[in-house]
Amino acid sequence: MSCINSPKEWQPDSDTQIIDEQTIISPISFKLCCVKIVDIMSKQQLKLDRGKLICSQLDELLTKSVGKLEPSVKTLFGLENKAFKNTQNKLKLAVIIADEVRLHLDEKLAGEAKEIALKGIDGWLAGIKKTPQLLPDELNTEQAKKYFALAVKAGLMTEQYKWLKSQLLLAFFAQEMSLKLGLGKGLTNNKTPRLRWKPFEVLFGIEKGHLRQSINDFKKDLQEPLGIEIVTTIFQD
Repeated sequence: MSCINSPKEWQPDSDTQIIDEQTIISPISFKLCCVKIVDIMSKQQLKLDRGKLICSQLDELLTKSVGKLEPSVKTLFGLENKAFKNTQNKLKLAVIIADEVRLHLDEKLAGEAKEIALKGIDGWLAGIKKTPQLLPDELNTEQAKKYFALAVKAGLMTEQYKWLKSQLLLAFFAQEMSLKLGLGKGLTNNKTPRLRWKPFEVLFGIEKGHLRQSINDFKKDLQEPLGIEIVTTIFQD
């Protein structure tokens, strides 16, 4: 489906609007939106406004694309088939948008106009990369940030909250932090503290239930992940 209630492929038809609020983005409409950005740039007469203009148009396409990409678009560009809930996924989509727009610059722009557009794209991407990951409320505490800082120092994750090791090790990390921060409410049937997985799933872009399942799988084979001693050390306070 290319657009709700529309039998034809959606095409941008406004002078300034890249995409409307109702559009479901297919591979063709995605490319057409990128072409539209270049078209708008080519019509801009004021040189000083070109850089700001392309940044605003790129922002619009990125913001409105989140949650509206057809599975075929995700497959085409090698994106994970899930919502873009964290910074890493947003950055991946931003890079794809920027690359697609660059492909069409040669057709419409040249010389100084093209140079300004390319600098605008580079600046926009740099800004996205510097955007800090929004911490879930439960993890936006000084104690939680201390544990994250130790994990970064130990090489388990980046400052942008990208996990660098196995999912099982992340599950152990989330389990220990949940216990230390008291995120779970009440006790299980075995009289052990409940764990809260959702904040870590959201932060690290893990499918719902996968961290819990990793721990359950570990209980069956009892094979500890590489780096478990690092996680143990982080939470020894």
